[in-house]
Amino acid sequence: MEDFFHHENQSYPPSLSRFGNLRSRTKVDLLNCPQKTSPVPSDDVPTVDAILLDGAAIINMLPPGPVTTFTYYSETGFLPYVQSQLRKANRVEIVWDKYIPNSLKSMTRQKQGKGTRRQVEPETKIPGNWKAFLSIDENKMELFAFLAQQCTQIHTDGKVVSTLGKLTILNSQTEDTIRLSPCTHEEPDTRILLHAADASCSGCKQIMLRTVHTDVVVLSIELFTQINVTELWVLFGTGKNCRLIPVHTISKTFPPCSTPSQVVIKLLSFLIEERTVPCKQVRHPRQLQTPLQFSVEPHHQ
Repeated sequence: MEDFFHHENQSYPPSLSRFGNLRSRTKVDLLNCPQKTSPVPSDDVPTVDAILLDGAAIINMLPPGPVTTFTYYSETGFLPYVQSQLRKANRVEIVWDKYIPNSLKSMTRQKQGKGTRRQVEPETKIPGNWKAFLSIDENKMELFAFLAQQCTQIHTDGKVVSTLGKLTILNSQTEDTIRLSPCTHEEPDTRILLHAADASCSGCKQIMLRTVHTDVVVLSIELFTQINVTELWVLFGTGKNCRLIPVHTISKTFPPCSTPSQVVIKLLSFLIEERTVPCKQVRHPRQLQTPLQFSVEPHHQ
């Protein structure tokens, strides 16, 4: 019997797969521990130099409503949202997903349902079922590329940075993107942290990440010291489940070079100790009225 268990008895490791499919779990449960919360005093409201957005999450948060074309959606929904973030920070970056054929993540995306293929062109009519439209990888790839190009047309004193496939584009050509592109990261979970580190090198020392992915919270805690900022906030979730997580505070409880598994265990302890606050009870940077300023350090090749 002992000799039998020395050998694999399944085609795929059961810890990683379920009958050949990637095993998944509800990772957001890490951030849903019971907690008693209280408002944050107004003088503790964070101010940030840069806001980094998970583009796909923002698209899901901004359904088109009665708009008719993709250009109209961009002009009345997406770009106004980006511009509203520029009123709170001098730098806004949008990081989009990439969809690689035969990727391990493709199985996960197949579970999101089926939709209708619709080519994204400026004057193409937006389909009525937005969720079904976003369930098709080709639809999202074209939509993300279209909106990324639209971001370069924003005229502002602030800086707008957007990913476009492996590349990174800006609304101005005053900054080198050599640290950011070409980039082969498939998901924004890791790529958004690369952008955080780049923003830090450009002088931004107070940064907020906007995401709905638990992985971003865990990785930002693990990599906080490497990003080299004084404050790193994660605005996580949507609606009543939205909360502002102070990564720089949590990371102080971790030893250097903590692994992701150590971060998960410690994160559970932190949340049980009731240190995060729901967004409905805190004035986070979106509500700040005073334009923020920061000094950009010169970039040395």
